[in-house]
Amino acid sequence: MKHIDELKNIDNVSNYWKRHLVDEFCLSPGEDTFFPRLLNISKSSQKILEVGVGRGRMVKILRDNGVDAEFHGVDITENAKQSGTIALIGDARKLPYDDNTFDLVYSLGVIEHFPETHLAVAEHARVAKKGGYVLVTTPHLSVFTPLRYMFYLINDRKFGSFEEIRGRNIKLNEMKRYFTQSGLNITHHGVYGMYAVWRFLEKLKLKPIQTKLQQNILIGSYLFMVGVKKD
Repeated sequence: MKHIDELKNIDNVSNYWKRHLVDEFCLSPGEDTFFPRLLNISKSSQKILEVGVGRGRMVKILRDNGVDAEFHGVDITENAKQSGTIALIGDARKLPYDDNTFDLVYSLGVIEHFPETHLAVAEHARVAKKGGYVLVTTPHLSVFTPLRYMFYLINDRKFGSFEEIRGRNIKLNEMKRYFTQSGLNITHHGVYGMYAVWRFLEKLKLKPIQTKLQQNILIGSYLFMVGVKKD
């Protein structure tokens, strides 16, 4: 296997997100599915790491909701310097932190951008304290995956591969395997998001139907998973 620094796609991912990151500093559609758990864990944590912190969208949301922790952020771009965290430039597959450092390590739509997703999950677990939490979200392999690929072909193909730019869609069972292999006990998991469908239902004021559908394993276009590092 190639050394982590020789993997060429890191340049495409970095260059794309330097130019295209748009933060509205609010929850994205469907993130309310896992946000209450993230918030509760954050409020009981002293040191938190966001992997792929960008310009600190979720950090700001957590702080605005009463989290008073020491936030660290790592990103492959210079965006991290604007995140309001103790920031480092680094790769999710080889995090620049010591073992057993953080009470909570989380990433939102990060570890699907390269083939070594299992390494990134293992790194999340490595730098978490024993008894600490890991939370990740990624695109989910669902009936909406072809639509996601179509959007990539129309808008982003010129910037790099689908995996690099949009990130590949991962099966829920695959993510479960990555967690357990990394020494994490899974506490919560689920799916969410339906792209344009949720917008249509929202306009019709059909929130209960929207919520039920977006959590359907066949329909949910994103997944989340929460685990605790074994003692």
